[in-house]
Amino acid sequence: MADDPDAWATVAVRVRVPGLTCNEISKHLGIAVKASSRHPAVWTYDVPVSKDLMLNEHLDALSAFLTVNKERFAAVPEEGEVDVVIGWRPRRGQDVSTFTPELVACLARLGAGIVTWTYSDDRPDEE
Repeated sequence: MADDPDAWATVAVRVRVPGLTCNEISKHLGIAVKASSRHPAVWTYDVPVSKDLMLNEHLDALSAFLTVNKERFAAVPEEGEVDVVIGWRPRRGQDVSTFTPELVACLARLGAGIVTWTYSDDRPDEE
């Protein structure tokens, strides 16, 4: 996001299964991640894309990761939850993100939700 040095993006996949720790979920999925001391029962995989790239590039990498690993995520127990966490600080002015049909279909097959966190300093000052 070279035209706006304050803009950034990040995407992660999160899995929660009642009664399982992050390490147990890692073993079930066959994808190791570091357990968070803050949320030891939540498996979180940060999609490895440079934070200074456009959000769409993060979404493309997410789609590729989920497509390659679709059988692993489809095997998450029914009581488990899979979601995608998208965080970004948009470029100044107008910014855009595109959820491709392939990504939407992949998320639908997994029963995955989308959580978005936006960060913006474009709010008027409070008086």
